Amino acid sequence: MRKELLKEWTQPGHRSFSLDQGKKTVLVIGGSQGAYSIKLVFETLLPLLKENKVQMALATGRNFAQRAEEACQKIGYQDVKVVDFIQRMIWHMQLADLVISRAGAIAIAELAAVQKAVVFIRFQPLPRITR
Repeated sequence: MRKELLKEWTQPGHRSFSLDQGKKTVLVIGGSQGAYSIKLVFETLLPLLKENKVQMALATGRNFAQRAEEACQKIGYQDVKVVDFIQRMIWHMQLADLVISRAGAIAIAELAAVQKAVVFIRFQPLPRITR
């Protein structure tokens, strides 16, 4: 586990994502490897989060960022910050009120260490196309 994990650095995360510290924040960690199901669920969550005035920070991986931005624009949800990659994940883990993440060993350990409410999504590989 990373040593800086247990330090309290909430302020930088809000600044780097331009988030409002007064609002509830959901962090969705849906990077490029094995998180396709998280990316699809994200789109169904948008109306609910918008309705409840919850802001979301979404790490998509580079292949999904444009689709995520378009989904947010389509319903006029402006409290979403979409990035393809997060440099300092610890800052964003600490600022979140809820984290939605793939259930990898490192993610489980780190989110337990920072005592975050979390929804883990089990890894489900994409079906392989055979010829």
